[in-house]
Order: sequence, then C-alpha cells, then structure tokens
Amino acid sequence: MPDEPDVSQIPVELTPQRVYCPAHGEHFRANWPTGFLTFGIHAFQKATENPKLWDACRKAADLSAIEQIPPTTINLVTEHTPLCYFLQRSDIIKMLRDAGTLEGAAWLRIARCDLCGIPRFAGPYSIDNVGRIQTLTVCLECACDAGERIHRAHPTGGVWPNT
Repeated sequence: MPDEPDVSQIPVELTPQRVYCPAHGEHFRANWPTGFLTFGIHAFQKATENPKLWDACRKAADLSAIEQIPPTTINLVTEHTPLCYFLQRSDIIKMLRDAGTLEGAAWLRIARCDLCGIPRFAGPYSIDNVGRIQTLTVCLECACDAGERIHRAHPTGGVWPNT
C-alpha cells in the first residue's frame, strides 16, 4: 500500500463545517472565532494520523488500495464528514480544552455542568429546547456525548471511526 500524502503541503479547507460537527463546535459560538484556529489545526494534524481518514479518501476518490491518494482528496471527505469523526473522544476533549483556555481569550472555566452536575471544564453551550434557544454551561464530556449521538446518526455509518 502506498504511503499517505505529505500533509504539510495539502491545501486543505479548514472551515467550521469541515472541522467539527454541531455538537463539538457549539462551544465556539459564544466567542467566535476565539480558539477555532487552534482547534482546527490540531484536529487536522491528529485526524491525518488516522488510517480511517485515508481509507475514506480512497473511497471518495474511487481509488484502489495501491493507488496514490491526491492530497486534495481530504477536502472531498470533509465536505460531508467533519474531521472530528476521525478523532478519539479524549483527543477532542483535550483540543477543546486547549482552544478554550487560551491565555487572554479563555471561554472555558471550571464550572458545574448544567447537564451532568459535575464541576469540570465547561463553557456556554446553546441548545434548542422545543424552539426556544437556551444557553447552558456544559462540560466538554457532555458536549462529546452529544457529538457521539450526532456521529451515530450520520449517514456514513455512525460509530466513532477509530474505536
């Protein structure tokens, strides 16, 4: 099988829709764009270490297992499946924590989560409560639980790609 492309030269499009699903990106909404670039770059770097991303690239470009993957194929995949689908839960939590606690721009703090009641890194998180938008303080773990539910409902199959 050929090596994966050199990711250092990929003209990748790191837009919010290509980087995270709605659940994993909700924490960015209140203080947009603070932390997004940090999260996006780390998500891209980590996702490119996952062979399942490259398998998805081969499938999207209709390539055999021995054909070289054109570097821009990653944009075909992330057009429909964000990078967060190729990350481990623990990596997403760490990346969100790192992005949300940047010096001078922190939007995460230790607070009691409105969903689970546990004091952890948490931040503003808007939910649609029967047509009424409600902003809660939600911890990263509960946000990842919501992300897992979104991933399972995704048309590409559902379970976290590398678990």
